Amino acid sequence: MVEAYLSRPDRPTSSGIVPHINLTVPLPVLVPDSPAALVEGPESPDAVARLGFTGAVSPQAARELCCGDNELAAIVMADGVPLSISANQRLATGPVRAALNARDHGCQFPGCGRPTSWAHAYHIKEWAEGGETVLENLCLLCAFHHHTAVHAQGWQVRIGSDGHPWFQAPEGGEWMPCHHRRSTGLTLAA
Repeated sequence: MVEAYLSRPDRPTSSGIVPHINLTVPLPVLVPDSPAALVEGPESPDAVARLGFTGAVSPQAARELCCGDNELAAIVMADGVPLSISANQRLATGPVRAALNARDHGCQFPGCGRPTSWAHAYHIKEWAEGGETVLENLCLLCAFHHHTAVHAQGWQVRIGSDGHPWFQAPEGGEWMPCHHRRSTGLTLAA
């Protein structure tokens, strides 16, 4: 219900800004293998992600929040200097979201199919790792499958040669077509 409300263009603003999440993430927390993490170390007392008005969050929670459709306020180096102030290009909005909705028709996880209004635009190659916000790197996943199946359980997602998402279970095995593509004989792009 909250996601549907926040996605509306006519929602109220506070100080000219729509309701949003303020998350400040030190680079070593967001990208543990970054040069900053190797120099400063992920255990540094300054390497703590913080939500505005709430306080510290775990590195895993920070990475998941950065993966979702929340606005990222700042990524900071250990010395507190912002590396990135805005990440609006990270969000699938406007024509990209319209194309994603048209292609996916809702959550793509096999057997789900929740409607587009319930789905997050998931970056197959994480945005923090250089993944672009383009149709070829996105698929719609409901909050449950986004956070539980993909992030927590380790399901893999790829775009196949048919231009649609394919899924692989954490234990490996055959790639499965997305929810609304039940056709057999489609091939997966390597």
